[in-house]
Amino acid sequence: MKRLKQIGALLSIAVLIGFGLGAMIFAFIDTPFAHKALTVCLYCAITAPVLIYAMMLVAKVLSHRDENDKILLEHLGILG
Repeated sequence: MKRLKQIGALLSIAVLIGFGLGAMIFAFIDTPFAHKALTVCLYCAITAPVLIYAMMLVAKVLSHRDENDKILLEHLGILG
């Protein structure tokens, strides 16, 4: 599992660097396509890390869900 996380982290970094390089390249080209591609690169460079963070947060919450449910039920006196 650790190796899979490392590979995922490296791929994420490579994609974000690609978005940054693409944005720099498209910023110097003066065509309508380059303007749209620049917009897409900047949008993805901002939203991709936010989505990755959100997915990690949801995974963290769901992984501890069973433990939290047991604690809550014990606190409410439902579970012995």
